[in-house]
Amino acid sequence: MRITKKHSLIIILIIFFSGCFIIDNNLGRGYRYDHGGNYYGTNPSISNNGKKIVFGSICYGLGDICIVDIDGLNYQRLTYNASYEGEPKFSNDSKKIVFISERDDGDTGHIYIMDIDGSNQKQITNTKYYDSCPSFSPEGDKIIFNRELAGRNYQIYIINIDGTNEKQLTFNKENASRPRFSPHGNKIIYEDWPEVWSMNIDGSQKTLLIKMMENCGAPSFSSDENKIVFINNRIDYQDEAKSSVEIWIMNREGTEQKQITFTKSYKEFPSFSYDNSKILFFEREKYDRGKGQIRIINVDGTNLRTITNNYCVSGKRELGGAR
Repeated sequence: MRITKKHSLIIILIIFFSGCFIIDNNLGRGYRYDHGGNYYGTNPSISNNGKKIVFGSICYGLGDICIVDIDGLNYQRLTYNASYEGEPKFSNDSKKIVFISERDDGDTGHIYIMDIDGSNQKQITNTKYYDSCPSFSPEGDKIIFNRELAGRNYQIYIINIDGTNEKQLTFNKENASRPRFSPHGNKIIYEDWPEVWSMNIDGSQKTLLIKMMENCGAPSFSSDENKIVFINNRIDYQDEAKSSVEIWIMNREGTEQKQITFTKSYKEFPSFSYDNSKILFFEREKYDRGKGQIRIINVDGTNLRTITNNYCVSGKRELGGAR
């Protein structure tokens, strides 16, 4: 099939909204806020107990990890480093957070874990490669993540939370990305865009789950794995102002597709709450490079609320409570 300019733009947009890092080797430090690219570290995560949201914020420079109550109150900054930090995820017991930090050398991303109050920070990976997109196993004893190998090749790895027993699970010619454990912990779900696959935690029995539609990306399963939330790029090539990225949900089989948001802006990082009643996401204007707001909405499209604004005004944090 001939790749047209239109197809190329669609592919770029899907990658742009995939929710994980795309490292630019020429820049060394990647597409991050300090190099003019979008800040992918926001990537908000809601705790399984439904009480807290953790996210990355550019309010303090290149990015730090922050936490806030589900109602937008009790905001707290957890990391205090000049380097980039982002992509936080809660453990299933809501007691720990895994995240990415460049604090070691500024050119390489490593995986860290910490308690939800920011204490007991511990480095888990330490290689010459860039690690990203981490998440805990349901038991909290393992971490699944992406690693960029030579030639911008992204593969999936697994490691114990004490940094031992690291293992590569995929060896795709294409990129394997956005890994996450199934609720029971016996499977890993990941993307090989435009397809979503599953495999055993040892990397065996890779199985195609679903092939995403054109213009769609960043799929995330509900905790029962029956539904998928994803973004749908509505691109108007005649009038760019009419373009937007909205949130949709569908059944695992791809049926009963339903648009949830209608705000005519750009959405990123959609995910279900653990009870599958709400969808958490980040919303921004097209060129805002990490400036935007964390929002939450019911799965039926009602009760859209803003949890917090993710930017500063005159060097001060602007925080909007839920409304």
